[in-house]
Amino acid sequence: MCAPNGARKTKADHPELPIAAGELANCAESILDAGASLIHVHVRNTEGEHSLDVDEYRRVLAAIQARVGDSLVAQVTTEACGIYSRYE
Repeated sequence: MCAPNGARKTKADHPELPIAAGELANCAESILDAGASLIHVHVRNTEGEHSLDVDEYRRVLAAIQARVGDSLVAQVTTEACGIYSRYE
C-alpha cells in the first residue's frame, strides 16, 4: 500500500507531491512497479485543495485506471479534513 499525498500537504510543502490526476496516475504506475498492490489517495480540486466532489473523484480514478488498469487497487478517502460539515 502507498498513500502518496494526504489531505493537507501542498506543492509548497513538497514540490513533487502528486496532486493532479495525471501525477497520481504516474505515482500509481511507479508504486505498482515497486510492488505495491493498493494506492490510497486524497482527491484535490483544480486549485489543489482537498475535495470530496464526485466528479473530481471520477477524474482521478479514471486517470489511475487508464494508467494501471485493474492491476492496482485504488482506494480514496472520504475524510472531511475539517473542511466539510457532516451535512455536506
